[in-house]
Amino acid sequence: MRRWYREGLIRQASIPESWPDGNGVCGGCGAWALGRVADSAVHMALGLDEGMQRISMNNYLCPKFEETVLEQHADWSLLRDENGMIIKRLRDRDPCRTSCAARW
Repeated sequence: MRRWYREGLIRQASIPESWPDGNGVCGGCGAWALGRVADSAVHMALGLDEGMQRISMNNYLCPKFEETVLEQHADWSLLRDENGMIIKRLRDRDPCRTSCAARW
């Protein structure tokens, strides 16, 4: 956005200067959370639709699953997370989701 402004895009409402480049421009076809900050200058310049805001709600499983360790190994664990997914969690890395627990 900052580059486009330097190149002549007329500034309308803008994202905060502290935001990293790319965080304020989003396509308008998807729904976004209430209160989301977005730069509307691109939408206005290109004549795009405003898009829509979504109502914040929990559309996941409710109540959540209790995280349960299914297998414990020296360098990894197999567990069911709060969304009911079976995941392989490596001890020295971020969680690695698996699509089939039978492999483990």
